[in-house]
Amino acid sequence: MFPRFLTLLIMLLTSLISHPMCDPCNVRQSAYLPSNNNPISVAYSSNGCLAIANQGNNTVTIYSTNTTNCTPNNTQPITTLTFANGISSPVSVAFSSNGCLAVANQGNSTVTIYAVDANCTTSANPLATLNNATSGIDFPVSVAFSSNGCLAVANIGNNTVTIYAVNPNCTTSANPPAPLATLNNATSGINLPVSVAFSSNGCLAVANADNNTVTIYAVNPNCTTSANPPAPLATLNNATSGISSPRSVAFSSNGCLAVANADNNTVTIYAVDPNCTTSANPPAPLATLNNATSGISSPRSVAFSSNGCLAVANAANDTVTIYAVDANCTTSANPPAPLATLNNATSGISFPRSVAFSSNGCLSVANPGSTGTPGVLVFRSVIPNAPLLTQVTSICNGILNIVGSGAEANAIIQVFSNGNNTSIGTSTAAADGTFSFNTTTALADGTYTITLTQTNDVPCISAPSNALSVTINPNPTISIAANPLVITRGQTSTLTAVLASGTPPYSVAFSDGFVSPVSSNTTVTYAVSPVSTTTYSATLTDSLGCVSNPADSVTITVVNTTPTPTPTPSNLKVALYGPQCRKVTTCKPRITGRATPGATICLYANNKVIGSTKATSKGTFCIIPCKPLRKGCNTIIALARNGNVTVRSNKIQVLVKR
Repeated sequence: MFPRFLTLLIMLLTSLISHPMCDPCNVRQSAYLPSNNNPISVAYSSNGCLAIANQGNNTVTIYSTNTTNCTPNNTQPITTLTFANGISSPVSVAFSSNGCLAVANQGNSTVTIYAVDANCTTSANPLATLNNATSGIDFPVSVAFSSNGCLAVANIGNNTVTIYAVNPNCTTSANPPAPLATLNNATSGINLPVSVAFSSNGCLAVANADNNTVTIYAVNPNCTTSANPPAPLATLNNATSGISSPRSVAFSSNGCLAVANADNNTVTIYAVDPNCTTSANPPAPLATLNNATSGISSPRSVAFSSNGCLAVANAANDTVTIYAVDANCTTSANPPAPLATLNNATSGISFPRSVAFSSNGCLSVANPGSTGTPGVLVFRSVIPNAPLLTQVTSICNGILNIVGSGAEANAIIQVFSNGNNTSIGTSTAAADGTFSFNTTTALADGTYTITLTQTNDVPCISAPSNALSVTINPNPTISIAANPLVITRGQTSTLTAVLASGTPPYSVAFSDGFVSPVSSNTTVTYAVSPVSTTTYSATLTDSLGCVSNPADSVTITVVNTTPTPTPTPSNLKVALYGPQCRKVTTCKPRITGRATPGATICLYANNKVIGSTKATSKGTFCIIPCKPLRKGCNTIIALARNGNVTVRSNKIQVLVKR
């Protein structure tokens, strides 16, 4: 028993090792932007523009990226900001929520601000420049925006963090502006600030490298603080909180604070509440990522994705490690092993200095090292994005036409109805991520909610797409009659096809090869002169290409003797007996009437043929419907036909009570 269990366990472990796990925090490389110009900071705008600070050649390059696969839309940057545009030894870049780009320039102790549009282009010159004399900028090393446009700058030259209001058009109230708040050493505890970060509700965290602290403050919507300078609302220290030469701070969307501690090779995680306080002051970390288990080695940068994945740039071992942090700011184990490790040998990581996530989960790594692949590496989650369902159309026989985009190249697209787990159709996306195909499983008449998923080559399955509603088109139907049903050789009979359902215009194909012109008419007539008894059938094809099934048929009998004389058009008459409205208890009541002797009588209920006969030599006829009348009121008429002449009877109402 034990050997068999051991064999099964080995098989399971082998399967898990050989097939990549589809964890949201697991990534694979998507793009590489080569550069030997010491890229040391990266940032994404809300619409996917990627800014890179290149300290080696005094530039900031901006790329437009594909939100589906995280690749640049162009091999070259859309915009390059240079020394002529105010760039001087850039060390930090950050975007506001509306696309303002702030650049910390150590070479001239300024922070320059630019407007970046949806195409990732900028104006030539900065719209605002924060300087030393007026703005208090002194050897800036880090910049960060709050969600409402407050800009914080860490100045290591004068041990301050200065805060400014940046307008939606990326200007300031004055140019250069004075700070609205200044965090200093004496009151605020600022001591060699190397990193700043805002939470979604305006809490500001500052990493102070010289006193081994991270201090937290509340910044008002108008970019002021309760006092100026303010005291911190919480202080994370070395003894209790494990802070040791902090190099980077980052907030998750729900207020988890991660701190990269270079001296003890850890990343510590804390919960910061909406008031910018912690459960204790100083707090102990809720999770600690270490070297032995978590692979942390001289961490230089931390960043959170929108779904709580934490990326850490480890300079000493040339890796970027990724972890899942839950809503409680804890990890599955403490310390946790990384869910993904990007290394030098496989991923080309070399002395990583900065990591950043886009809003849709693209991960960029500023990689200035001389080994591996210097430049910026871009990664994306192994789980593909949900595809976009743009159109779903009902065609024929319960089959749908599906059109969409936003898939990975060659991904498998599956179609689902009303949330069921069974696919009703499958196809493969084109190289550009688009797809158009018909489903294979027929749906019954009705209205359905349609969604899609895509499965990539990992293979991992996306979340469901957007939903679209579709109503199945009923299949077209046709009925056929002939007048007269009995002819002598050489005579002519008229076939009449009555069309229903389907989508006009229509065409009708008769079994002898005749095809009617396309039209929206619901009745098609066709004269035939068979030389022997012949059965004719007809099929209807509507504008969607749907074909009636089954086809209806009628038989014309050809005799050599003269049949009962056919009435002439001039004396052709027909009338139904009985009251104008009658009540019956059977669904096949006897219908009687008078007509010109020998006339062919077709009986209709609710515009559908329910029987036919010939008037007797005494001019009477009686028809019992071959198809049951519906419950309730039915409109009955009779048609007498002679060649191309048709006479209509009076109308009666038959009320069926069952």
